[in-house]
Amino acid sequence: MIIIAFFIIGMESYFSPRHPNFFSAYFYAHGAGADSFLAGVFPLAVTLLVGHSLAWDRKTGFYNYGLIRTNYRRFIGGKFIAAAITSFILVCVTELLAFAYAVLRYPTYDISHIQIAYALPLYKELPFVYILLIIFNTVLAAICFSFLSITLSTLLTNIYLVVALPWLFAFLLQFFLYIISEIKYAPLDLLGIYMIRTAYHYSIFEIAIVWGGTALFLVIITFSIYAAVKFKVRESQNAI
Repeated sequence: MIIIAFFIIGMESYFSPRHPNFFSAYFYAHGAGADSFLAGVFPLAVTLLVGHSLAWDRKTGFYNYGLIRTNYRRFIGGKFIAAAITSFILVCVTELLAFAYAVLRYPTYDISHIQIAYALPLYKELPFVYILLIIFNTVLAAICFSFLSITLSTLLTNIYLVVALPWLFAFLLQFFLYIISEIKYAPLDLLGIYMIRTAYHYSIFEIAIVWGGTALFLVIITFSIYAAVKFKVRESQNAI
């Protein structure tokens, strides 16, 4: 509901008296418009709904119970799989509902008057497939933020920190990259404005590779942390 609400806010602020159409409104609401706040709240909404499961299990003691029944690889792997599936469902449902709202609100079908820079040939030839590409990129972004929460949960049990830190980190990284003028991969920009950015060229799968690669890196880091902790515990037991 949080994501849908900000989608609607972004679309309601969209106004194109010459060429109103549902494609423009949909892209505008992702963060390309001046009054679109979806990119700013997206990381927080995802971690709030998806990413705090492991921290909650550690805080309540269910984590220890789970490790009695299985090993840490399966337990943490299950958390990653569950987070990925939930993120996929969350984003797909909200994106499709938002697109349906855009179609009803701005029913004009017109792809000739729109400022798209990312994967422009695909948009011109297959605009509805292009929508699926945008949804795919956003799904990977959601998975990345939920995985970051799981990684933080290996070190923290404070649920508020686990939920808020990925959002705060995205803002700080965004701010830092803008300061040093290296904004091509600014995280919040990769949630929406990349579609219309003409200063940088993105290949068709570049956005997906960035988010997917980051998610894979977080998985490796998380399992490395648990492997290191297990090794230390084994060493201490051998010393005793």
